[in-house]
Amino acid sequence: MTNREILIANHDRRAANDVASSLRRSGYNVSLAYTSDEAIQAAKREPALLIIDPIMPGLSGLEAASHIFTATGCKVLFLTDLAGDVDFQDLLSGLVRDGIDCAAFTTKRPSADLLAYVQAAIGFEDTATAPENEFTTSSSPRSTERSSDNPPRANEVEPTGHAQASPYAPLIAVANSKLYQFNAFRLTGLQVTATTREIKRAYQEFGMSKSLRRAWKPKCLIPTVVDPSDDDLESAFSHIKDPAQRLLQDFFWFWADGVADSAFASLEANDSNLALAEWRRRADGDDPRGVAAHNLAVLIT
Repeated sequence: MTNREILIANHDRRAANDVASSLRRSGYNVSLAYTSDEAIQAAKREPALLIIDPIMPGLSGLEAASHIFTATGCKVLFLTDLAGDVDFQDLLSGLVRDGIDCAAFTTKRPSADLLAYVQAAIGFEDTATAPENEFTTSSSPRSTERSSDNPPRANEVEPTGHAQASPYAPLIAVANSKLYQFNAFRLTGLQVTATTREIKRAYQEFGMSKSLRRAWKPKCLIPTVVDPSDDDLESAFSHIKDPAQRLLQDFFWFWADGVADSAFASLEANDSNLALAEWRRRADGDDPRGVAAHNLAVLIT
């Protein structure tokens, strides 16, 4: 009898649920895990196929996949935006040479392509037909309807009957001597206008460097004085992904004044003096939104 068990491991819950829904409609039994440790535990059910994001918090998806393959002998499919990256392809080739039966798909491949791969890899073809649209991730446009695989969580309900914390508590928590040195946008090289896709891409690059044991040094408007640790970078990405924490980090970093800000270009060219002069000129003249004054405060501090 064909083993229909599939294990999906992805820290992006929406992306995992989207793929799981498509495969379940085609008759496969799908288990979900959102961390590598959860995936290793779930693999005790001996899935025929592991679909995993190689970039996972803590133990990487690459290490988890190797562990699960050794324990179960299942096929491995990496679902990632890095599928076409040269370094990732080299890494994949190394896993194949080590005897791991694996492949990689970009998250933009149509769902029909994934279903065809699954049917070829582990067999079983149901009469149900997967939708032809592309997979969506947390950065893709989505319907306002909530998926049945993603029910409301308890923390999405406004709590009642509890004493409210001081509205200044989050601000006080970050007000320390490392406020600017360890700003999340500074450590990750992202701008405050970064989209979900840009954040995910940067996190994948960080995870890839971490898996390859290489230092990850993104280009930043102001270089860091001390190289951040992997824990510092994990924390920075967590802050950017959290709306409340992101707002705080945003408040203490540079704001763009228009699509093409010449002062930003000066900083990127390592000419902070030119950026300083430009923002001073704007602050003394036409600065209705206070952007130039804000950026001066960040740069001088």
